[in-house]
Amino acid sequence: MRRHHWSLTSLAAIAPQARALFFLVALFLSGGATQAAECSSYIPPPVSELKTVSFYGDARSSIVSKARMSQYSSDIARLNDFSFHVSKSANDFMEGDECAGLNALALLREWSKSNALNKLDGFQANVAAMFMGIPAVVAYAKVSTLCHESDCVVIQQWLLRLARRSSIYFSSPNRPRNNLYYWSSTFSILAGKYAHDPRLFEYGKDGVIRGFSSLGRSGFSLENERGQRAQTYNRFAFTALSWGAAAVSKEFMVDLYRQNPEVKAFLDGHRSQSEISIDVLHPSKSRQVEASSTWRLPWDILLLSEQSCATMSSKERYRILGLDTPKLLTVLWELEPCT
Repeated sequence: MRRHHWSLTSLAAIAPQARALFFLVALFLSGGATQAAECSSYIPPPVSELKTVSFYGDARSSIVSKARMSQYSSDIARLNDFSFHVSKSANDFMEGDECAGLNALALLREWSKSNALNKLDGFQANVAAMFMGIPAVVAYAKVSTLCHESDCVVIQQWLLRLARRSSIYFSSPNRPRNNLYYWSSTFSILAGKYAHDPRLFEYGKDGVIRGFSSLGRSGFSLENERGQRAQTYNRFAFTALSWGAAAVSKEFMVDLYRQNPEVKAFLDGHRSQSEISIDVLHPSKSRQVEASSTWRLPWDILLLSEQSCATMSSKERYRILGLDTPKLLTVLWELEPCT
């Protein structure tokens, strides 16, 4: 474990809109001044290579094997550790904790400089890497205002490498265009937007358009083949596409809603049902929740025509999208934060 330390002067009297710039100047000039608070960041050791197994025990990928799940959880433990800490730190920064913002940047900087996840062995390793990469780029979007230019470049290049590799892998001719293709499209949009690659952004946008065009009255045909997990994976696919669309723009979502009546039918059909919420990184930890916050949030805000802080107050935690989806939507659409 590594711990990194910085010094910063108090920002209590600085207007919120000036804090990011002042913070960087103060950090540069203070150099450990005596009147300073100390920031400390836990850095999980970067993972350079990953090989793991699918946690499913049947051909339809519908039944979780406890033995495989145990092995998978062990294999990706450090990825989970990184995702949790970088997401939590970025969220805390959005609540006014500048130390947490530096902590998130330290995590991103160390893993990017080491070119983490440079080698992936097999299908499940590519899945795990993508579901770590998405919260990484979400965290970067939240804290990038604190980033020194040299660090920004290294972090952006790493995020783009991860996103490009996912887009190539999950769009290959021998891969089905299922929820993983949709998630790779969302990853491409987020990385293209915040790490500045317009071509990757447009590639992901095209994937989202294709995904919504495959949504039928009964959901997504490939997800309907998933046996007892068909409903869960239909919502999982819809979640990926919804947040990919939200990352493009509110106007893009409006166009999708108007052009594809199946979107409205899907939303209406699942409005009052409960669902099994599954963290893909921990499928064994399922729990019953109301079908709302994670996959419905951008649609609910969009269709309300104005921001509702009651809707944005959800405490639903979704690891893939950075633990706090209201904060993500606040960044994507530049909304006024709810207090």
